[in-house]
Amino acid sequence: METGNYSLLAKKPYDNFIIDTGREKLERAWGDIYKEYCEMTNDNRALEYYRLKSELIYLETRRHVAGKLFVQISMRNMKREVFMEYINELKRWEFKYRKDRKVISEMEDLSTQIKATANRINLTIAKLNSFNNDKKPIDLEKQVLKVEQALGKNAIDTRNTPVKRWVYMFDHIAEMNREKQKNNKKR
Repeated sequence: METGNYSLLAKKPYDNFIIDTGREKLERAWGDIYKEYCEMTNDNRALEYYRLKSELIYLETRRHVAGKLFVQISMRNMKREVFMEYINELKRWEFKYRKDRKVISEMEDLSTQIKATANRINLTIAKLNSFNNDKKPIDLEKQVLKVEQALGKNAIDTRNTPVKRWVYMFDHIAEMNREKQKNNKKR
């Protein structure tokens, strides 16, 4: 999800297919797989992480667009119709502007709202940073190797193993580890 590279989901990973027509299909397929995984494992933490990532992207875009529009409006070298188009665009980005007040007062309010967006960005970044545990993600092949070793299997097919089976394998490994810990404590 971080890299946006869903090529492993394609049965035949042709670069043109992935770039041109298949990317959206692969993203939907990954979304379905990930949703099923989160539901089976009750892992809402991962869902919250990606919700925050999405919110951060929106807020940063919102601040960037509003900042550019604000600079243009503050120059005041435009016709009233153009000015109102800029204001309407700001409203689409959920900024408030009241036409019944003086322009200077509303410009100050807009500036405050843009700064508030920056504060929301900082809060969202802080929340995202709380998810970081300084561990690098484990490569898929390394994960497969560890699962094979733990279960005593020689080959797990990453392309054809359903999510449910992966979850059951992880649960089985966790159960095996708990049993080993019990036996070690008895000794």
